[in-house]
Formats: sequence, C-alpha cells, structure tokens
Amino acid sequence: MNTIQMSRQRQMAILSSLNKLGFMTRSQIQRLHNLGSDRNSCRVLANMKEYLNSFRLEENVFYLNKKGREMVGSTKKVTRTAQVRHILMRNELYLYYGCPKAWNVEKEVLINGKAYIKPDVIFMIDNRLYFAEIDHTQTMSNNKRKIEKYAELKELGAFQRQYGYFPLLIWLTTNDAKRQLLQKACDDKGIETFILTLDEVK
Repeated sequence: MNTIQMSRQRQMAILSSLNKLGFMTRSQIQRLHNLGSDRNSCRVLANMKEYLNSFRLEENVFYLNKKGREMVGSTKKVTRTAQVRHILMRNELYLYYGCPKAWNVEKEVLINGKAYIKPDVIFMIDNRLYFAEIDHTQTMSNNKRKIEKYAELKELGAFQRQYGYFPLLIWLTTNDAKRQLLQKACDDKGIETFILTLDEVK
C-alpha cells in the first residue's frame, strides 16, 4: 500500500469515527487514530477540511459536513447543539474503555414492551454488559431520579434472569464532590456503581 492509499484509508477511518460519535475534539481523533503529535494531527485534519465542519471550544471540535456524510454513506445530519459537551464527555468514556464494538447510545431498556430507562450508553466488554451515565451539568435531583429508575429495573430481576447479574452502573462526572454525592445516592438504592471523573479518563 503506497502513501496516498494509506492516507486515504486513514481519512475514511476518521470520517467513519465522526459518523459514529457525532462530534470529536482534535485530541480525541488524535488518540483514537494514533496521529502522533499535535502538529501532525492538525495537518491531517486540515487536509480533510472539505469533509468537515469545525468550531472552537477549549480546542477544535469536528463533525461531518454534507460531503463528509456522502463519503461514508451517512444520512445522519449533525448540527451543533447544547449537547456537544455531553457528547464529548461520552467520547472520553468510549476511549477510556478501549472503544467497545457494542456501544449503544441512548437506547431504551424495554421489559415486556415497557420502556423503563434510557441510559446514556449501554455497552459490552468481554461479554459483560454495562450501563453508563454522563453527568455533565445535571442536577443531583435529576441524577437521583435516574438512580431510582435503575433501582426499579434491578427489582424486576429481568437482567439477573437473562445474564445472571445486574449490569454495573458507570458514571462519568466532572469532579470529586459530585462523585461522592453519586456514590451515596447509588449506595442508598443498592446500585453497584463505578464512578470516574473527567480528569481520570483523559
């Protein structure tokens, strides 16, 4: 494979990742696709500008434009929303856990046709299922309501009957104070949890 073919293959891989994840920062693309230095990452992305839209937060954030979507055969139009920071945090969890192949975003949990909860992510590693929640700007009252929903789901026993266990609930939050509040809320409802802060996954 020559240099041009390798470059094209890398570009397609980056476009596919953006199609899957929606928005990615420069550093997330850099880590996911092993682009090396910051300078090289910027060069690679500059060479792809005909396929990408971008805007600035703490660093540049990229997403597919119309031509980029056409390149990967996507009909999923992405526009900048207030959820961008939430999505970028979710990406950090995706990278932290080694980019699980089974990574289902905001998929409702249905039991006997009834929707019980919509986790931010349901994913699988080594044939084991996990729930994940991204706590970016949520209030603790909202977080507690969601934890209560998980407790109700656990009481049903459907996951235990099917898998032999109730999935571990993973939280990604912004600071240690929030971690302690989430840990107590989960402990109070008997929900096993593992809580990470953003500094720990970057």
